[in-house]
Amino acid sequence: FTLIVQYYTDKFCLLRSWSQPPKFGSQVSVVTRNYLFTATLVVYALMMAYQISGFPYDDTCDAGEVVENNFEEYHGTHLATTSANELVAITIQRSDNVFQFCDQDMLRYSNPRVFPPLPRFQPDGKEWMTSGQEDALVLIGWACVAVLAYGTAIYVNRIFVTFLRHFFCYSFKPKGDVGGKTFSEVLKNAGIGAYVPEIKKGGFTYPLLICDMSQTDTELLGWQDPDGSFDEHNLIFDFPELEPGNFSTIKYWPASD
Repeated sequence: FTLIVQYYTDKFCLLRSWSQPPKFGSQVSVVTRNYLFTATLVVYALMMAYQISGFPYDDTCDAGEVVENNFEEYHGTHLATTSANELVAITIQRSDNVFQFCDQDMLRYSNPRVFPPLPRFQPDGKEWMTSGQEDALVLIGWACVAVLAYGTAIYVNRIFVTFLRHFFCYSFKPKGDVGGKTFSEVLKNAGIGAYVPEIKKGGFTYPLLICDMSQTDTELLGWQDPDGSFDEHNLIFDFPELEPGNFSTIKYWPASD
C-alpha cells in the first residue's frame, strides 16, 4: 500500500507540481569563495585552539599531594555504585596522588573571557597542561589571532571598502580596442545579443519576453531554448484581446554587404 501511495504521489508531483529549476549562474561559487571559505577558516582556527587547550578533557588536576598527608580518612577500600547500579570496589593507597576538579574548557570561561586560549590563563593551583602542550598552544593561540585578523580584514575590504569605493572612485576599465566590425558581424560570430524587453522571473528557466519580435531576428536575444520556440516565452500571446500597439516592437535592419 505504501508503494502505491508513493507512486501516485510522485506521479502527481512530476506531472502537476514539479518543474525544471532555473539555471544557476556563478553567484553561488562567488559567495562561497569570497565569504564562506574565509569564515570556515576562521572558525576552524578558533575551535582548534580551544580544543587543544582543553586536552585531556577530564576536568581533573593533580593537587600535588598524596593521600597520607591530609586525606588519611580516604585510605582503604570503598564501595561505589555505577550508573548501571552495580557495586564496584575502589582501593586507595596512602601513596596515591590527590586530584581535584578544574575546569579545562576555556571557551566557557566568563569571568574573565579568555582569548586567545594561552597557558597563562590556567587558574592558579589548577594547571593541567603538560610542557609540550603549553608550547604548542602558544604558537596555535597566536596563529589563531593572526587568522582572525586576516579574516576580519578580508570582510572589511569586501563589504565596506568595496561598497564605498564606488562612491568615490572610477571603477570602470574598458577592455580591448575598436575592431572595426559591424554589429551584424559581432552578432553572427560571437552570439552577442541586443537589449530586448524581458523579465527574469524565479521559477522559469528562461526570461519572459514582453515585446513583439515578429519583425526581427531571434539571434538578438542572446539565448536559445532547444526544447521550444520563443513564442512560448512571450507574454504578448497571453493577451490576445489587446491591440498589437500595446507592446513594444523590436525591429532590426542588418548592415548591407
